[in-house]
Amino acid sequence: MVTFIPDDLELWTLFEVDSYVGGVESLKNFNSYEEISAAVYSRNITNLPHQDTIIYGYLQSFKYFDFMKSEILQHQFHFKEKYRNLAEVMLQRAITTHKSNVQSRNGYLVDIVVVGIHVRRGDFVRSQSQGYVPAPLPYFYRAMNYFHTRYPNVMFFVCSNEIIWCKKYLDDDNIFYSDSASDYVDLAALSLCNHTIISSGSYSWWAGYLNRKCIIVHLSICLSASVSFLSIYLSIYLSIYLSIYLSIYL
Repeated sequence: MVTFIPDDLELWTLFEVDSYVGGVESLKNFNSYEEISAAVYSRNITNLPHQDTIIYGYLQSFKYFDFMKSEILQHQFHFKEKYRNLAEVMLQRAITTHKSNVQSRNGYLVDIVVVGIHVRRGDFVRSQSQGYVPAPLPYFYRAMNYFHTRYPNVMFFVCSNEIIWCKKYLDDDNIFYSDSASDYVDLAALSLCNHTIISSGSYSWWAGYLNRKCIIVHLSICLSASVSFLSIYLSIYLSIYLSIYLSIYL
């Protein structure tokens, strides 16, 4: 089976994907299938006939492709070198500054745990009447406190589509903000962090999925839309971190 990516999508620009890239006009004779709803697992998509098929939708459930997660992370959604390098330089600059600050305050230094934070605002703030739910400010502070209580040396790295808002309202002695103007570089940086605090939205979802470590999720998108949390997020996150979710969100 060969995966086809339309050439007007950004996916192939960001990742080294092993897929065919071309114009959608070549797909006119393909069957088509549309996801029933966003943020809901549709079992029918996994039982399609063995024919050329176009799938429309957000596909925001790990169940669609978690059986081949290692293939996705190692060989498909592998960041192109230029974006990964820029992300590494940006993170290392923040880590170097953080080390200096901590050593000045404490006189000693222990291993750093880097926690990425993605704050989705913009369209989510403007479209709340349509059911979009931006993560509230207390959620981020509670999530940050979770890591503060478990690690002696935590550094937070914030990426957002409203970074000015974050600088104004998200404050911590150990917080740094992305200075990149690129969504691609920010996503690569979040994937390189030790852990992730994510917001609602597909960008955050993928930041968490590509990170592969402890992920704290804002549950309001599931609660407000009456969708299954287990359909969207990995069951292993629940089994390990259920107490975190309950203490933070409910």
